[in-house]
Amino acid sequence: MLKENLEEDIQNWLNEDIPYWDISLPLVPDKKSSSEAEIIAKQDGIVAGLFIIEFMLKKQEIIILEIIKDGAKVKKGEVIVKIKGETNKILLLERVMLNILGHLSGIATLTNEYVIRINEVNKKTIIAATRKTTPGLRKYQKYAVKIGGGDTHRLDLSSMAMIKENHIVMYEGIINAINEVKKVMSFSQKLEIEVKNEKEALTAANEGVDIIMLDNFELSEVNQLVKKLKDINPKMLIEISGDINAKTFDKYLDLNVDIISMGELTHSVRNFNLSLIIKENL
Repeated sequence: MLKENLEEDIQNWLNEDIPYWDISLPLVPDKKSSSEAEIIAKQDGIVAGLFIIEFMLKKQEIIILEIIKDGAKVKKGEVIVKIKGETNKILLLERVMLNILGHLSGIATLTNEYVIRINEVNKKTIIAATRKTTPGLRKYQKYAVKIGGGDTHRLDLSSMAMIKENHIVMYEGIINAINEVKKVMSFSQKLEIEVKNEKEALTAANEGVDIIMLDNFELSEVNQLVKKLKDINPKMLIEISGDINAKTFDKYLDLNVDIISMGELTHSVRNFNLSLIIKENL
């Protein structure tokens, strides 16, 4: 599924960057020249999205001399991809390749940093993404989270039933919302509910949901509430979410929750720093 429509996506990215022609190309002295070039890491981290880069290069008949694997840990200055081909084609692909590789590697790197930090305290808590993704890029962003060691959470609205605050209002209460949603769920799907206080959480637990999300809870109350919920159903998963980022993350390390979900992994990530350097004109 990940490679489905990949060619179409790449063509759309290229069309966006080159709708008519590249005005800079006349600056290349020999229009038929070939070059060797390298994509180089300018920071330490985890790379993701190289299968996309490989596909782009092969479609343009650019020879891949070296390429590392998705999920590899790289150091600043390390060569990620080494290529040889028509100089004009390399320059046309340059920015799109660096944009997508930088974005996905940024997600993988940030995810991995949080995974490492939580694993130092406990290895049972999962770092998960959310649906706060860029339209058209979700499957690639979720893939990058996975490469970084995180969990993708639900990929779309069809993946799992999730009752949120607005649903509870529409159904005039938690119990009504749960009962109505269960009527249309498949046996193969899980049911998660987002709650905003202890009363809602206990009600949901007694109604037999699979996952309870504690949204923007006071952290001092969480561990005691988790114990109460697990006493009702030990197999139920407890997720916490809401404004979790680099500044606040350490406050969540000692919580006995199963899942920490973070929109920051996809919606606020810094690009991984990369450069494409033409090393030799052949």
